Amino acid sequence: MGRLLQRAKSAPNAHASQAQQSFDALITTLEAVDSRDRVQPNVDLQDAALATLALAERIAAPAFAERIAKQVRAGEVAEDLVERARSYAWASIHIRRKLVLATETRTEAKVAPMLVAEADELLRRMRKLTEYHFDDDPEFGPVLAELRLGSGHLDRANDLEEYADIYREKRAALRADTRHFRATDEADARRVAAEIYQALGVAPRDGDRDWTGLQGAAWPSLLRLFNELRRVGVYLSGGDESGFATLVTAARAARRVAAERAEEEPTPDGEEKPA
Repeated sequence: MGRLLQRAKSAPNAHASQAQQSFDALITTLEAVDSRDRVQPNVDLQDAALATLALAERIAAPAFAERIAKQVRAGEVAEDLVERARSYAWASIHIRRKLVLATETRTEAKVAPMLVAEADELLRRMRKLTEYHFDDDPEFGPVLAELRLGSGHLDRANDLEEYADIYREKRAALRADTRHFRATDEADARRVAAEIYQALGVAPRDGDRDWTGLQGAAWPSLLRLFNELRRVGVYLSGGDESGFATLVTAARAARRVAAERAEEEPTPDGEEKPA
């Protein structure tokens, strides 16, 4: 079972009904989003949704109720901000789960052996370089740890994109390693990932649902709502942004928490945790 499929079947399942209900309430709105306004996320949608739920809970704390009410009366905050953020977050969890399940449980199309070999060589080289420099990094270390668990073509493609993102964000530090850094690896990783997606035909549908399209429709709204929650949180903290990370950073933290919880959960007798 691929890493993405394992994650899709994990934590959100406990709240599948709530996720389904939120998705059902928003499906008409999501399907009406123009294709030109749909944007695929640059972070795992499930992680981003969990981070949004966590921030919504912080903002909805009783200690802030009176101050938020004043902002609502002044027209500075939408009265339904927290509820809309929760709704889009749960709907996003449903969409991401369906997208992963629809993709990984289908019969994988043949991916050319030469493409697989190129992907594996890129992954080997990029993994070695990033782990050497950032294995103990509090932000990137947990991401790298999860990337070791990948298996299957879809995981290959996703991992290549994840490593490419790290190369982009940490390019200055990585390029200083003149022995192992290759300037073309980031672009090559994205190209190979795109070719794998194309070979797999990743536009999975379940009945009449285009889950990739729905993910692109949900992401801009989820990002906008998170940023609005973050703005409110910074205001409530007297302008201190230190406790309110960007969505990409918060999503990575949510992934780390989910991974730690998964490690703590007992497995059924006779089963082993994935290595």
